[in-house]
Amino acid sequence: MIDVSIIIINYNTKQLLDDCINSIIKHTKDVTYEIIVVDNASSDGSVEFIKSKYESKVQVISDPKNYGFGKANNIGEKAADGKYIFLLNSDTVLLNDAISKFFYVSEGKNNHCILGCYLQDAEGKYIHSFSDFQDRKHLFIRTLYLYFPWLLKIRKQSINNRSEPIEKKVDFITGADLFIRKADYDRLGGFDENFFMYCEDEDLCLRASKLGIPCWVITEPKIIHLEGKSSKVSSAKRKMILASYNYFMRKNL
Repeated sequence: MIDVSIIIINYNTKQLLDDCINSIIKHTKDVTYEIIVVDNASSDGSVEFIKSKYESKVQVISDPKNYGFGKANNIGEKAADGKYIFLLNSDTVLLNDAISKFFYVSEGKNNHCILGCYLQDAEGKYIHSFSDFQDRKHLFIRTLYLYFPWLLKIRKQSINNRSEPIEKKVDFITGADLFIRKADYDRLGGFDENFFMYCEDEDLCLRASKLGIPCWVITEPKIIHLEGKSSKVSSAKRKMILASYNYFMRKNL
């Protein structure tokens, strides 16, 4: 059995995807792995480029249309042969053998769990990597961020001022770097495909917590997340986020 199946969803992020795959191949040494790229009907030549450059090193699944983040990951997971799956954003770059570190930490824990790390921006500052489960108050605050971006800058500054990272339990891990046993992902039924994008990671972790599968953020893996580079801010994106908030609230609150 392969140790880890790395699943990357791509939508018109050819260069970012190339950088991400390069960093995986460069740094991953101590585990067996496969890379599965699920392309959501990109129009930038991503599929042809990845197939040509990486040939047998990367399995590419081409969706006939943009299915969104959750469903695309579920498609990738069904094709995976690893003991673990690692859901990784295309706008990330590994700085060390992060995948092996996730693998051995997970293997060392007695109970099944979901892992993530302290993501960094291009300047090495810590950015959104995990959070508490949302209640109506949190959803209201997040909605304010959409319409008043300067509030979000204050929040990001508080994250950057965080003390040195420590390993700890958290409510949920962001889907940018979510490491989970394939058997647990199957047990949970994967992502709820009613979320096109946003909140599906939190919903998955909430369902996992109800089954006694905790989330941990660990310090050893080092990953840059070029947050927002794969999805530019627009009125369509704002509408999508609000739809996800609304569905999450109706489903869980």
